[in-house]
Amino acid sequence: MQEVIEMNDFSAFLVEGKEYKKALEILNYCLTCVQKTKQVRVDTSIMKRVKASLFGSKKNPTKQRCSIDNDTAENDGSFIYRSPMRLNEEELQSHVDPELAMSSVLIFNIALSHHLLALESPQINQLSTVKRLKGALKLYELGFHMHSKRGAEGMSMNYALALINNCAHIYDALGRPTRAQKFYSHMLSSLMMMIDGGEAGKVDQLDGYLRNASRLILTDAAPAAAA
Repeated sequence: MQEVIEMNDFSAFLVEGKEYKKALEILNYCLTCVQKTKQVRVDTSIMKRVKASLFGSKKNPTKQRCSIDNDTAENDGSFIYRSPMRLNEEELQSHVDPELAMSSVLIFNIALSHHLLALESPQINQLSTVKRLKGALKLYELGFHMHSKRGAEGMSMNYALALINNCAHIYDALGRPTRAQKFYSHMLSSLMMMIDGGEAGKVDQLDGYLRNASRLILTDAAPAAAA
């Protein structure tokens, strides 16, 4: 378990530094190991190899993280949750199914890497970009399905909101606004329940989510104003 936690954390560092392909190499390997063995023992040599390719012979490289501001809007004004998820050993041990919990986090980080890598392309209509976005979307939805198996009590709201928000962004980018609005509507309902319950402080990147949700409100208000 500790090896997976360490490798996931290093992959998160790579994602924050925009080294998406190197992060994917490690994350995919970790996911394969977790899903194939209950012991969750992995060979960390892959992480050492990636470190060597990035930092040369330095044993303890300084982690100079690329500044990624989650509150920075994309070109179309929408917010994307860009923070990779971390694994916590204490929390994992409290789960009924630690392997499922690890898999859901790894899948989110893989999806996020593909999502952000797709945005590196200059045009959204490029075939490779669309293919990568669709792949990220399937992974986000798979992660949500896996995570929800643990029931409402085990569902991390921050995890769920990040998934829903990013799915909505991809649907919008792929020219499916109706589907995107359904996700934003679900996100808005969840946010309102948390705010009404006095749990707004627990929501990571609340301002970004509310900005996206406000687009839904304005969209709904436009026809009413016209009438």
